[in-house]
Amino acid sequence: GQLSSIQSHEPMSGIYWVIGSFRNYSNAILLVEDFDQLKPEVLAAKPGVKSVYRVVVGPIIAGEERKLHSRVLEAGLRDIWAIRIRAGDWFVARKFQDMDHYKQELPAEEIAGLPQ
Repeated sequence: GQLSSIQSHEPMSGIYWVIGSFRNYSNAILLVEDFDQLKPEVLAAKPGVKSVYRVVVGPIIAGEERKLHSRVLEAGLRDIWAIRIRAGDWFVARKFQDMDHYKQELPAEEIAGLPQ
């Protein structure tokens, strides 16, 4: 379930929009801070794979692909692509922190779609 994903620091499996890919963790964090309204996470490849940090938004809920894509484009991001994440291949280097702050401002239907 979702809880075990968070406890093991693995992302939920699914499709995510990648908004940035970096060798350098601090560059990934700068992108997260610039686009915190999208609630991005930084995923790191499992050890043994060359060090890469992907800044991702998702997972994408079925039927919401266009809506989330539009939000990413409206934020000013253009060079994005979709990636299928399997939890065992990646771990969350930094999970979106300030979720409660945003929950107060989001409509209920959007909150229901956020990873808990």
